[in-house]
Amino acid sequence: KKGTTPNYPITNPSSLINTLLVCAGDTLIFEGDNSGASWLWSTGDTTSSISIVASNSMFLELTMTDSTGFAWTSACTPVYINVYPNNVPVITTTDTLGYFCAGDFQTLYIVNPDSGLYTWQVYHISTGWFNTGDHNYSYNYSPDPVNGSQFYVTYSNPAGCNSNSNIVNILPQPIPF
Repeated sequence: KKGTTPNYPITNPSSLINTLLVCAGDTLIFEGDNSGASWLWSTGDTTSSISIVASNSMFLELTMTDSTGFAWTSACTPVYINVYPNNVPVITTTDTLGYFCAGDFQTLYIVNPDSGLYTWQVYHISTGWFNTGDHNYSYNYSPDPVNGSQFYVTYSNPAGCNSNSNIVNILPQPIPF
C-alpha cells in the first residue's frame, strides 16, 4: 500500500494511490520518508520533500537511500499525476444577422471545448436561471422574442476543475415594417 509501508519511500500524501487527478496550476507537495539519508526524485530534486505545480501529466518516482546505504525506490510503482486543463469555456452564437424573429432557432457553441462535462444554463425572465440538462458542445435554442435570453455553460472534469463561461445575451431586436 503506497505511503503506509516502511519499504515505500513516499510517505505524504499518506493516502497516495497509483493515479492522482489534479487541475492544471494545482500545487502538490510530496514527502519522502524522513528516516532517509538522501533522496532523488524523478524531477531531479534531492530534498526530502518537493512541491510541484501541475502543468503536464507525469510519472513521479523517488529513490531514497537510508543511513546503511540501502536504496528504497518507487520505480516499480510510480505515482501518475494526471493533469486536467483548467478550461474556462468561451461560448458564442452562430447569429450572423444581428437579429432574430419569433420562432427562429439559433445555435450557441463552445469555441474551445476540452475533455470534461459541459452543462448549458439558460436565463428566462419568468423562470430565472435553469439547467437545461444538455451536455453537448453546442446548444440550439429559440430566444424569447420579447425579453431576449441569456446563456452560459458550466464546465467540470474528473479532477474537479470547475468553471463557468462568459454569458451571452440575446436581446430582442424590433424590426420596422
